[in-house]
Amino acid sequence: MNHNDDNDAALLEFVSILCNPPHHRSLKDLNNLAIPDRQRVFQDLAGSSTVENEDLLVLVQSIHEMKERLVSIKDKVAFELAKQQNPDYTLDPAFLLMFLRATEYNPKNAAEMLVAHFEEKLILFGQEQLTRNIKLSDLSEDDMESLGCGGVQIANTKDQAGRAIAYFRKAEYKWKSRENWLRAFWYLWMATLQDEDIQRRGIVAVAFELGDTQPKHDYELIRREMHMLKCIPMRIVASHFCTGTQSLLNVLDLVLHMATPFFRVRARAHCGIETEILYQLMTFGIPPSSIPWIAGGSKYHDRWIEERRLLESGNCLYMDEDFEEEQDDDNLDDDISYSHKLN
Repeated sequence: MNHNDDNDAALLEFVSILCNPPHHRSLKDLNNLAIPDRQRVFQDLAGSSTVENEDLLVLVQSIHEMKERLVSIKDKVAFELAKQQNPDYTLDPAFLLMFLRATEYNPKNAAEMLVAHFEEKLILFGQEQLTRNIKLSDLSEDDMESLGCGGVQIANTKDQAGRAIAYFRKAEYKWKSRENWLRAFWYLWMATLQDEDIQRRGIVAVAFELGDTQPKHDYELIRREMHMLKCIPMRIVASHFCTGTQSLLNVLDLVLHMATPFFRVRARAHCGIETEILYQLMTFGIPPSSIPWIAGGSKYHDRWIEERRLLESGNCLYMDEDFEEEQDDDNLDDDISYSHKLN
């Protein structure tokens, strides 16, 4: 066995830890990474990553380079329309910084994501809403049903690295048309990303497909969701696919084929019964109390929507102490309960 074979064998062992089953494209993507970058992949997955300080001068230079790259992109009809409508919104440094953070501060990739962002936003919401933040009042009744179903929601607690956790459960998805779901999907992510800390730390995604109800897979919707993740300035730093059946791992294979290399090498599959999967997630710094279907269903998601409604209407909102205490008690009880079960 030559030196290259040794390297490939070592990488195969490494990727088998990160992805189960090992995915050949993930192996190739890892092979293209420098050793420090591979270590960072492991830290992101393990929940041991830290947030690096941002250098203001570097950020200013990166925004300048991003704008230069935007000039050189030829096919950008939606972006040009947005810039003509409202240049202050389109080229707001804080807005551009979201895309730089989402692309690991790469000006070229950030510019391309920004162009794709406005193209997708124009398709979903039209010209009238192109250059302002989407609000709940912009969503139709059917869009709101998709948003409120809880199929995708941000957990009420964070992982051990302080990162937001987004939960997906396709069995809970509701929509009358794919566009209803995609507009709700867009709103949830863009509203969540208004938190600068989430922009910097990234998001942990957990697909939790356990239980008696098996999801019906709309592969065109999956394709459009994966495309949207390339248009929204979010950085998914770890992904966990939890299922009780091997057949659902075939869907994961499809998702990984459509994903970016950054996403692929940070994906991990868990197949088994609920107790086994909860234990595995805990080893990655994800507490059982963060899982909505354990910690009260859509209770916190419903409250998040109400908070957004009040915020967007101009009302000052302060979470009452009773709810904070209830939330803390629920988290503690859930963690203790599942710690006993796992032991």
